Amino acid sequence: MPIAFDAQGAPKLRVNIDSGNGQFRALDALIDTGASRCYLPPQLAKDLRLSVQGHVEVHTGHASTIEASYFVHLKIPGIFDGFFPFVEMPALWDMVVIGRDFLRTMRFIYDGQAGTFELVAHAYP
Repeated sequence: MPIAFDAQGAPKLRVNIDSGNGQFRALDALIDTGASRCYLPPQLAKDLRLSVQGHVEVHTGHASTIEASYFVHLKIPGIFDGFFPFVEMPALWDMVVIGRDFLRTMRFIYDGQAGTFELVAHAYP
């Protein structure tokens, strides 16, 4: 699946997140190889009425905080359709972030010379 770039050159991917009633909301997500987890903004969690599943410690360059975690129904067309853990992002960002925990389940290809990214689902036997 090809990935688009935003104005700053960051890779973004269109994802769909279940609003809790089977209706999916389409959102742009930042692919962040520096993020250890997948994150979502607190306001989005409230808007989607997601149920808190627990709390985890989040380390940023500024501090460590305890944030709510959710088990989210995530769809990426042609790549993934299932549940995946997301953590509420500290109020530094206002976007969905796809981190290394998800990327390690895929093949994430970056061609620096061509300036392209590609995300490919692993074929499991």
